[in-house]
Amino acid sequence: MWSTGVFSGGIHRGVLIALSVVLTIAAGPIWCGHICPLGAFQELLWYVRQWYNGHRHDWTWAASTDRVKDPLSLKGFQFFRYGLSMVSLILFYLTGSQSFVSWDPLIYAFSPHSWSLFLVLILLVVAVASWGTYRPHCRYTCPVGALISFGNVWAPLAKYLPLRRISRCDFGVVSTREISCIRCGRCAPLNLRSNMRQPRTQAHTSDSQKKK
Repeated sequence: MWSTGVFSGGIHRGVLIALSVVLTIAAGPIWCGHICPLGAFQELLWYVRQWYNGHRHDWTWAASTDRVKDPLSLKGFQFFRYGLSMVSLILFYLTGSQSFVSWDPLIYAFSPHSWSLFLVLILLVVAVASWGTYRPHCRYTCPVGALISFGNVWAPLAKYLPLRRISRCDFGVVSTREISCIRCGRCAPLNLRSNMRQPRTQAHTSDSQKKK
């Protein structure tokens, strides 16, 4: 696989991959929620659309009036990225062709010199979808995110990160260990006091009191 050039790019790419793996094992898909530049680009397009539509309040919190709850038809589609990743890896292994693993926009989105017509079309689809849906590539088709999301299962250091209020997730996530969670942070209030890590029982109590 190394001879195919997929992992080429020198020590810089190697360090980035190693750092992403360590972060994923230790704290879950931090890369997806807070580091990935393509995810930030999609999120920016979503914010611009909300501003354009006149929703100029806190768009980042799922408890706001501007919820983006998925229709039921998209719930199962969240797992499409896992099948897509598996097929891509199998075809790459059988053929050795980079085309089966290099289509991911994250690889070339910020390197215009490597763009082809096909890759530009993929970027356009992601951009247009991001205007109407919150981070669509991250949630439905990203092969890198599909692998990284398994970090949710372990993530021993996640308890030191801002508290996620899963009951407020507008994407159907029901557990902090669920692999479909990309740690976008929309379920966490932005004020620091509410966002500090609390014991699970206290957090549940505070939520119940607020509902009353």
